[in-house]
Amino acid sequence: EPWATVPDWKGASSGQVKALVRAQAALHGTYWCPAENHPNLSFCRSRKGLSWIEAIKMLYSKDETKTPKWVPRLFDAFEKHFANAFMSLSHADCRPGNMLYAKTAVVGDTAAKAKAGDDDWEVIMTDWEALSITPFLWDLTYLTTIGQSVDERRIRFDDQIKTYIDSLFAWNADAKRQLLEVHGDKLMENLTNESALLVVCIWFFGAILAAIGGVGEVQGNTEDDCNAWSYRLGTAIVDLIDPEKFGAILKAGDAQVVKDLKSLVENAEGMVKASSEPKISGSDDKKNV
Repeated sequence: EPWATVPDWKGASSGQVKALVRAQAALHGTYWCPAENHPNLSFCRSRKGLSWIEAIKMLYSKDETKTPKWVPRLFDAFEKHFANAFMSLSHADCRPGNMLYAKTAVVGDTAAKAKAGDDDWEVIMTDWEALSITPFLWDLTYLTTIGQSVDERRIRFDDQIKTYIDSLFAWNADAKRQLLEVHGDKLMENLTNESALLVVCIWFFGAILAAIGGVGEVQGNTEDDCNAWSYRLGTAIVDLIDPEKFGAILKAGDAQVVKDLKSLVENAEGMVKASSEPKISGSDDKKNV
C-alpha cells in the first residue's frame, strides 16, 4: 500500500511537514477571510475569533472550585485578542496521525520510492471531524507544535512559517494584500507572535478534548501519542511564551495577564516533567513511511 500514516508519537519528517503546510495553505487560501460569509460554509456555526473553542467556558463554569482562576481570565484575554483575527476554514486537528503520505510521483514504485528525497512527499488530509473556521494560523501552529519533534520545531519553524505564507500568498491575492496592509514589513515577526499565542490555544483545546473524552485509545490515540503531545505542547509554551512580552501584546490593561501567563508557563513546566518525547525523531524519512 503506497499511502501510509505517520504515528503521532514518532512525528512527521521535515519533508512531510512541508507537504502538509502547503496543503494547509491551499485549504486556507480557498476559504479565506471573511470565511464567515463564505456561501459554502453555512454548516460551521462558530465563525469568529475563538468561538469554536469557547466550550472551555462551560468547563470552568461547571466546577469553578477545580479550575484555577487564571484559566478563565486568560481565555477572556485571548478571546479579545483574536476577536477580529483573519479567519479561514481549517482542518483543526491537523497532525500526522490524521494524514496519509506517499512519495511524490512514485506511488507504487518501491525502488523509486526508496531513492526519493526529503521533499518528495504527497499528502492527503483525512479525519475531518474537527473541521472549523479558526484563526488562519491554527493548522500551521497545531502541526508544527505537536506533529513533529521538539528539536525539529526549534530548528525548522522559521522556514515552515515562511513556506506557509509564501504558499498562502500564491493561492490567494486577497490574503496577501490584507496581511501586508495590517503587518507591513513586520509580517513575519507579527505572525510568529500570533502563532505563539495560538500554542496557548492548543492548551485550551486540549483541555476541552480531555474533558469530553475526545482523546485516547477509543479515538485511536496511543499512550505514546498522548505522552508526546503533552511533552511537545508543554515545551513549546515554555520555549515561546515570555509573559512580559505577550502580556503587552494581549493588551489586557493591567499586570494580571502577565501573572496569569506565568501561571500557564508553570503549568507547562509540570507537563514537561510529567511526560517525555520518544527517542525516535521524525527527521528520519526512511522510517517515516
